[in-house]
Amino acid sequence: MSSVSTLTHPDYQYQLHDWVKWRYTYESGTAFIMKYLKQFTNREDPDDFSMRRDMTYCPAFAKAALDEVKNSIYQRMADVSRAGGSKKYQAACSGNNGGVDLCGSSMNYYIGCNVLEEMLKMKKVGVYVDMPSDIGKSQADSATKHPYLYTYIAEDIRAWKLDETEDRTQFQSVLLRDHIHEYDGSFGFPINYVERYRRIWKEDGVVKFAFYNDAGTMVDKNNQPTNEPTILKLPVVPFVLFEISDSLMKNISDYQIALLNLASADMVYALKANFPFFIEQVDTRTVGQHLRPGADGTAEGADTASTKEVRVGIARGRQYPKGLNAPAFIHPSSEPMTASMEKQDQLKGEIRQLLALSVANLKGPRMASAESKAKDEASLEAGLSYIGMTLENGERKIAEIWSYYEGEKTVATVNYPQTYTLRTEEDRRTESEQLGKLLPMIPSVTYQKTVGKKLATTLLGASSSRQTMEKIYGEIDKSPGFSSDPANIASDIEHGLVSNETASLLRGYPEGEAEKAEKDHEKRLKRIQDAQTPKNPPGMMPEGQARGIQDQGGDPLAGKNEKKEQKDPTQTDTGKVPVRGTGKPTPNK
Repeated sequence: MSSVSTLTHPDYQYQLHDWVKWRYTYESGTAFIMKYLKQFTNREDPDDFSMRRDMTYCPAFAKAALDEVKNSIYQRMADVSRAGGSKKYQAACSGNNGGVDLCGSSMNYYIGCNVLEEMLKMKKVGVYVDMPSDIGKSQADSATKHPYLYTYIAEDIRAWKLDETEDRTQFQSVLLRDHIHEYDGSFGFPINYVERYRRIWKEDGVVKFAFYNDAGTMVDKNNQPTNEPTILKLPVVPFVLFEISDSLMKNISDYQIALLNLASADMVYALKANFPFFIEQVDTRTVGQHLRPGADGTAEGADTASTKEVRVGIARGRQYPKGLNAPAFIHPSSEPMTASMEKQDQLKGEIRQLLALSVANLKGPRMASAESKAKDEASLEAGLSYIGMTLENGERKIAEIWSYYEGEKTVATVNYPQTYTLRTEEDRRTESEQLGKLLPMIPSVTYQKTVGKKLATTLLGASSSRQTMEKIYGEIDKSPGFSSDPANIASDIEHGLVSNETASLLRGYPEGEAEKAEKDHEKRLKRIQDAQTPKNPPGMMPEGQARGIQDQGGDPLAGKNEKKEQKDPTQTDTGKVPVRGTGKPTPNK
């Protein structure tokens, strides 16, 4: 009979090799170097390999590329809405009363740091929803006691079976591996980890729970032998699996391994090639081809004979035979290293391309729904949205199990943002400038408003909540026009193409502001007229247009005509033009 400690799902052994590689690649550091740095077979002895390994660095470009995807999702976690549920659930999601993991974590922090990163690199991660057994007898004792979460990585989800009769999204049974501390008997410090197995299964409509040690013996939480499993008053197994269609490390982990070995070879090549060596042509007819005895008179010592030693330096000369090239210092060619560096740059670029393709190719059963097909135009954003929907689906299951523990009839509703992007701020600004140029090209209000919505989505969609974007879209639909450029609106008013009221609304001012502005404008014109218009003789209308009031008077050339009359020399006593001459320069002090 098999022991529970040896049981694994058929897919477990099949994927274990990949899991090891993906985890080492993402964790990087010394462990990654020790695991995947390769020796140059016969060209490199163990001592040289050890020296090269000590000076090798980790080119963690696959990790950096995956972190960009993780951060693009995590930065939108602030826009996740969680409505309903119990007060304890809402408090824990905010990080109060110990948080969702009894370590002070809010739900956003827990999902972003414990679930999202693990799911992206390993394809899946499990979350177990537990409940303290000692919740107390009084309401005061149980006020801060609530369900809590802890994470199981892919390697610790040993075996599982889905419910094939009622709900295929729920588990019929699952076997998990725990790593618990072994404590020192004298001082109480943890000194080691001991493996323990947690089995949860549903039998005859009842959910049962039991611990097992390495030997397969059922034990209690104190590792004491027992024969009775614990009955959980739940209708479902309290385990939630967050899983995407494929790991984002699948195609790029080998690239980082190749980069590691190329960078290591370049490093040792650069260090050793940094020392030039001396060469000198020799005419074997004059030197002879026989073995010269060494210093001890034997042939074995010929290699150390003083006649082969050459003393060189800036204050020393060297005699060489006629017709031969002068002795010189040379160094190895840099072309192999240059080719290697170019290859590394190519690999770095391909890592980002492959990761983008991996994100774009993510798909699941929910992506086939009608509401998600609208996102197929931008496959990369669709892949990011799929990741967000996977998190949303898993968190909704957590909220459901949470409500079962607390006996709540209402389950919290969880909604994640619908749009995500990997584009930089500069990319979004460039695209928005191009969209802005398209607005006036077609005289269609519907077209212009559609482009305007796309422009708003490009600039703000990745950083604004769904409610904010819907409000912006509504304001665009209600707008009486679409151009809000001050210069264009001022030109339209001047040429009589738009009313003051409509122009005020296009500029974003509240209703009724145009009427107030007209009254203020009228008062301003009156002040200008009183200050600048001279007292004309009775019967003559003041030329207000020539006095700075552009809105008064019908002659557009009134100001120029008045200046011309004033400059007429025939109207003066001296016969000269009544204007001041060129100003004199101010003397330097």
